[in-house]
Amino acid sequence: MLIKFDVTNEEGDRLKMQYGQKVASKAFKMAALDAFDLYHKNQELHEVIDSQRTEIRRLRNIIEQARSSAAQLLEKTGQGDLIDG
Repeated sequence: MLIKFDVTNEEGDRLKMQYGQKVASKAFKMAALDAFDLYHKNQELHEVIDSQRTEIRRLRNIIEQARSSAAQLLEKTGQGDLIDG
């Protein structure tokens, strides 16, 4: 199959350097084949980011609850002046 790309010399040179090729057509072929793997890796990383954001929210809630509990405990034990330093 023959596919023609209309690119600048700079774009072709950048791709040749990226893939260590002397011929732009080989570099474009390698880039096209990489696109599949890169797309799937990108999707996986987005899932990791979403999971980590969820975990961060969960941990922030735990920290806030602990902070609130500590403040209530100090208040109930009459040692609120320790917070004020």
